[in-house]
Amino acid sequence: MPEGGLPKREIDAVAPARGQQDAAPQRWALWRLDENGNHFLMETFDSRERAEAAARDYTARGHKQTYWVERG
Repeated sequence: MPEGGLPKREIDAVAPARGQQDAAPQRWALWRLDENGNHFLMETFDSRERAEAAARDYTARGHKQTYWVERG
């Protein structure tokens, strides 16, 4: 057994498979930058596509704000 830990076979049993370290669902955040330089988190989404569609919708409204999507 490694000093202070589980035997390798037990670590292998609980560790995520290679390439699957990020098994948690991805979240996407829609942000707004207003004309005064203030940043606001508008909403979070389960998919990038939905977040980007919301950003396009807000942008199409013609306001002075800037909208973008980030992982988070």
